[in-house]
Amino acid sequence: MCFNKRFRSVIPGLRSVIPAKAGIHILTLLLVATPLHAKALNVVATSSDLATIAQAVGGSHVKVHALVRGSTDLHSIVPKPSMVVQVRNADLLLRIGMYQDGWVNSLIQTARNPKVFPDKMGYLDASTAITALDVPTGNIDGGKGDIHIAGNPHYWISPLNAIKIAGLVYDHLVRLDPTHHTQFLENLNAFKASVTIKMPEWENKMSLLRDTPIVSYHSTWRYFLNDFGLFAVAKLEPIPGVPPTAKHIEFLQNTIKPIGHATKVIIAPYYNRNMAASFAANIQADFIVAPTSVEDGQSYANFIDSLVTTFSGKQ
Repeated sequence: MCFNKRFRSVIPGLRSVIPAKAGIHILTLLLVATPLHAKALNVVATSSDLATIAQAVGGSHVKVHALVRGSTDLHSIVPKPSMVVQVRNADLLLRIGMYQDGWVNSLIQTARNPKVFPDKMGYLDASTAITALDVPTGNIDGGKGDIHIAGNPHYWISPLNAIKIAGLVYDHLVRLDPTHHTQFLENLNAFKASVTIKMPEWENKMSLLRDTPIVSYHSTWRYFLNDFGLFAVAKLEPIPGVPPTAKHIEFLQNTIKPIGHATKVIIAPYYNRNMAASFAANIQADFIVAPTSVEDGQSYANFIDSLVTTFSGKQ
């Protein structure tokens, strides 16, 4: 281009002829004013919990979508075409792992988005941030039920693990978008603070359950209870993934009822409540339906707050 000529503005709506030097200055200002990472990263998470943590760390520099929302049995998810589209457009795929969301593998294959292949920076298995509990040993066969060979996969229901997951998300976000590392770090620290500031209150409320036998339908809240030095004395499932049987329920009634302490029977919203409620009534226990995931509009700290209240009965 010959700069001693006049040229028409490239800005829509302006018809005037602008001198070359003035045009160069305008174009320079436009380029400087446009950030290198103006487009927010598309983050796709397999659950609302991971999505909430990713949103907290990424802030305004990420657009987060949860493939599954709320308290849902993640074992029984049937992938939808809309999920394929989300994965295809993702810059970062955040999954639970530990065979809890195995259905994601088919989404990755169908979407054919090279950014989120398992060996790429856009793929993140959040379970790599935590120490697994209940990892089975010895021979594992179908007769032992739905055994998770990598350990208990419900690790996101744990304020201590949530902080670790947030740190892992931060590590990936700063690699994908180093321009906003300062904001990501500030957001990470704010998330940590939102959890740690509540820990003393949560510990105080959960300490009220020290002498309370807890019977869980499934090992759903294993990590949550472990954070507060608690554990379930029994499970309504005779073996993982197998619904309660009359024989097993009778055994539990004969075992737990003589203890004499008030007992809490805990079940997730997506399990059949009839037998669990009947069992609780027979042993005069509190029957509780507890959430397993962040609900719409909740922060992660809000979720743990509601869970602590549900378990302890204290506002």
